Amino acid sequence: KAKQRVMDIVRNLGLTPMDQGSLMAAKEIEKYPLQLFPMWRFPFYLSAVLCVFLFFYCVIRDVIYPYVYEKKDNTFRMAISIPNRIFPITALTLLALVYLPGVIAAILQLYRGTKYRRFPDWLDHWMLC
Repeated sequence: KAKQRVMDIVRNLGLTPMDQGSLMAAKEIEKYPLQLFPMWRFPFYLSAVLCVFLFFYCVIRDVIYPYVYEKKDNTFRMAISIPNRIFPITALTLLALVYLPGVIAAILQLYRGTKYRRFPDWLDHWMLC
């Protein structure tokens, strides 16, 4: 009865509901994104670590260092100024890491003189990520 009510709400929203079975199947359905993109875990962790590292680096450089040596209070920078600097740097670094394996693969193919030899496993894995 509850499932039918939810399906009616979904239809009223203009979407097409899809009955995937009982509530026991929900656990498997929730795992679909991880099953479809299993290699996304490492890039996600890499981007998170890179953001945290850059944040602490900028806090030390722009907030703590001026406070210790010049007695300036720059804590207001932590809310807007530092994140506005960190996110573009992280995005550009990740973009470079996305295109770098293609460049390495092209150089490797030119060096080998053929495109029919397999890439090393680390390069193949990196390009798949």
